[in-house]
Amino acid sequence: MEMAYQGEGVQCKDVYTIRVICTSLERRGKGIEGDPIRRITQYWTMDGFLLAEVDPCIGEVTELK
Repeated sequence: MEMAYQGEGVQCKDVYTIRVICTSLERRGKGIEGDPIRRITQYWTMDGFLLAEVDPCIGEVTELK
């Protein structure tokens, strides 16, 4: 089955399902201005390799390689 997504100038033609582990860290940050306490989401391979991290203070996904 072929799926396509189009939106805001982006076209995605290939979609894959992969197995990853998604963890949510309850706390990161010192609770001060510029470093608020927040929840971090991390994505890991099934072998324990950290793939990416989502930090709402950064505003983007950090890809780790």
